[in-house]
Amino acid sequence: MIDSVLLSCPVPGCPRYGPNTIHKFNSKSTLLRHLNHDDHQQTFHLADQTICSEANIYSCCHTSCPTAPTRFFRSLEELTLHNTTHHPPPPPLPELSSTHMPSVLSLLDICTTHFHSNTPIGSHNLWNQGIPFIMAHTAHHPPDFRSTWRRHLRKSNKSRFLQLQAHTIHAISTAYTHSVDSTPFWWLLFHLDMLILAPSTTAERHSKSIPHTIRDRINSIFSGDIEYVYSVAMACKRHSQNSNPTSTSHASTAQQAADSDQFRTAIARSTTSTSILHRSH
Repeated sequence: MIDSVLLSCPVPGCPRYGPNTIHKFNSKSTLLRHLNHDDHQQTFHLADQTICSEANIYSCCHTSCPTAPTRFFRSLEELTLHNTTHHPPPPPLPELSSTHMPSVLSLLDICTTHFHSNTPIGSHNLWNQGIPFIMAHTAHHPPDFRSTWRRHLRKSNKSRFLQLQAHTIHAISTAYTHSVDSTPFWWLLFHLDMLILAPSTTAERHSKSIPHTIRDRINSIFSGDIEYVYSVAMACKRHSQNSNPTSTSHASTAQQAADSDQFRTAIARSTTSTSILHRSH
C-alpha cells in the first residue's frame, strides 16, 4: 500500500523534496497534511506531477481556490468532487439559430470595422478607393529614400502607429476567418513604415511639423486614403544623388586630414581612393 512507503514532498525548494531527502513521510496522510499547510500556499503550483503520480495524490491547478491551502487530494474522485463544487465549468453557449449566424463579410466591411471606426469624427470612408488602389500596386519599384522618420515617432503618434499595426493584424485574422482575400492587409502591414515615415522637406509638407505630418498620414490610412500617402512616399528623393559615393568619401576624408595638417594621412587616403578607382575600370 502507498501509506506504507516512504514519500517525499513534490514541491521543489522544500527541505523534504526529492528522492535524496532524508526527511521523508511514512504515509500519504502525513504528506497530504504537509502539502495542505500554509507553508506551500505560494509554491503549490510548482509541485512535480511525477512525484504526485507516484504517491497517488492529485492537486487542484486553479490559481484562486476557496479551499486554499487545501489543494491536494488523496484520490481522483476527491479532486473531481472538489472541482465540481468549487470550480464548475461555465454554462454552455446557446446554439446560434440561422437568424443569428454572422453575415458574410467583404473587404470593405473589414476595413470599415478595423480602420475607419478609428478615424477622427467627420472623416470620410475612402476604403472603397483604397482597396482597389492597393490591389493595383502589389508590385512596384521601391521609393527613392533610405532613412526614415522612425526617430521622430514618439508619444501619441507612436501609440497611434502601434494601434494601426494592431488593427492591420486583426484585419488579416478576420479575413482568414471569413475566407476573404487578405492581400490588401498584408500589403498594408509591410508598407506602414514607408507610407507613414517617409521623409520630406519643409516645403513638401507645407511648413507643417514632422509630428503633425506623421499624424496626418496615420489618419489618412485609417480613412483609406492610401493613394495619397503612397504618392507622398514615392515622391521622396534622396538629398544626395552622388553617382560615385566611394570616390567622394575618400576625397572628403583626405581633405579633412590635410586641413588638420596630417599630410601623410591625407596622401594615404587620396592614394587609396585613386587605386580603387583604377581597379574598378
